[in-house]
Amino acid sequence: MGFCHFDHIHSPGWMITRKKVLERDNCTCVVCGKFSIWNEVHHNTYKNVGKPGEADDCVTVCREHHEGLHNTLRHLKKIR
Repeated sequence: MGFCHFDHIHSPGWMITRKKVLERDNCTCVVCGKFSIWNEVHHNTYKNVGKPGEADDCVTVCREHHEGLHNTLRHLKKIR
């Protein structure tokens, strides 16, 4: 069976990776600089999901910028 994003982001491994990324980025959005313990972690690509280098492929973003990143990606897929 293929990759299931929902299962991954609810896995113990993702919780560890997420914590590493938030600590590395000091819970600060890399786009706007907003600090919040509620900021989210975004995968730049999915090539390292579940692998040791996964945290290196992720960044901390606020909710607004996380949604914006995904909306931009959806739009780009539509125009290709």
